[in-house]
Amino acid sequence: MSFQAIQKKDINKDGLIVLIEGDCADLPWYNAKKWQRDKFTEALQWGTMKSMGRPNPYELSPVFSHDGFRYRFVIYDDWNPCFMVNLTTGRIREVKYFSLRPERFQFFDEDEFKELGISKKVATEYNNKRGFANLDALCGSGN
Repeated sequence: MSFQAIQKKDINKDGLIVLIEGDCADLPWYNAKKWQRDKFTEALQWGTMKSMGRPNPYELSPVFSHDGFRYRFVIYDDWNPCFMVNLTTGRIREVKYFSLRPERFQFFDEDEFKELGISKKVATEYNNKRGFANLDALCGSGN
């Protein structure tokens, strides 16, 4: 099995990559198809207050149809583990997801980071290249 690159089309609008359990040893996981990704993101209910208060032991998404098959997601403990159930065939597939949003490289102490060979300037350039503002410039603290 060889790794296939993750393309921009494989990432949803929330910056998530969604993987679906495959059918065979040569393809144990595959990038979710757009309809699977969209329905799964909808089932996770991002932007709601679902995780406020007591966690739910499990949650069943509404039943939905695609290409003549009926599906539903089962999500345990509000976020993980997750499964997609084909109600027509009875097939269960695990679903994995994780964020691919860029993260800011955190630079703390010039002396501690010296052994890595990374200066504050290099860290700032890296973050700027990835679309993060220069925090020192915003705060007016200079170097």
